[in-house]
Amino acid sequence: MAATVYDYFQQALRRPPSTVVAGPTVRDAEDNLAVFHVTLKNGRIAGATFRATTCVTLLALCEHLCQIAPGLTTAEAEALNSTSLLALHPEIPPARRNRAELAVRAFHQALKGIQ
Repeated sequence: MAATVYDYFQQALRRPPSTVVAGPTVRDAEDNLAVFHVTLKNGRIAGATFRATTCVTLLALCEHLCQIAPGLTTAEAEALNSTSLLALHPEIPPARRNRAELAVRAFHQALKGIQ
């Protein structure tokens, strides 16, 4: 069975607090925010961390991005979009689907900072 938003939210809660989150902070119209820090090794993403507003959906999506990012090239990571992320989580209600756009925009901003 595939992991749900709730599963990723629980994993985000257990993630040790990040001491380095260097990417630019991205906000949405509802004043939710997300910021990522991405590290590269040999042209591939070695790891990613984040900080985000305490919204279950946003935290879960940021956590999911951090888990799928390692091993991707920057080009592969830049190809990630909110549609593909939401396709993995059909359980997200329409009123919260905009959190995927925020998470992906913040993730892409962090990628721009390392290239």
